[in-house]
Amino acid sequence: MPTDPAGSLEQYLAALSDTRARTHAAVTAAIAERAATAPREQELLFIAGHRHPDYEDGADRFWHAVEQLVLPEPAGADELPLAWIGYDVVNRFTGRREAQGFLLTDRRLVVKDQVDGVFGTATTRQYPLFVGSGGIAGSASEIVSSASSSYDWEFARSLIDTDTASGLGVLLSELLVAAMEALQRAGAELAPLPRPRPDCSDASASWGWGTR
Repeated sequence: MPTDPAGSLEQYLAALSDTRARTHAAVTAAIAERAATAPREQELLFIAGHRHPDYEDGADRFWHAVEQLVLPEPAGADELPLAWIGYDVVNRFTGRREAQGFLLTDRRLVVKDQVDGVFGTATTRQYPLFVGSGGIAGSASEIVSSASSSYDWEFARSLIDTDTASGLGVLLSELLVAAMEALQRAGAELAPLPRPRPDCSDASASWGWGTR
């Protein structure tokens, strides 16, 4: 993790190598291009370094999600936060604004759908990006299916109906394809198909970091 990563996306990227910063720019550009051709549920999509069409504070909202979902337990020293499909909820116990949804990096998809408790932090689920026998499209579909099938929309009922939730899954799958294709073009090595640990059948726990 770069020294003192907190503050903003710009500060975070400035602490990385030029190669990593260029990779980040290329991948987020590919994500934005793909999102522009599929303008579903754009209100809930935040792409790193790209202006949100509705929220002037979109960059701050995105970084707030990164601070809560990625930085506490990074997947390596130079992980690249790419996009977030999500929303904030206010914890009725603490009054704290908490990010929920699906946060995509160059190494994993981080998912959170519960609020923190008074005595502890709600668990996130993590799904590594991989390319299996189904290729990028098949693998992206598998990742999103695993991540979304058990997602609890309880805290977003006022924002998201059933049709919107379904559309978000389609959009997320398309963005994963765009991201993984761009990462391969940039020379990044994606993980092979993950193998579940002997003591755990949850695909989210097969990645080296486990869950919080």
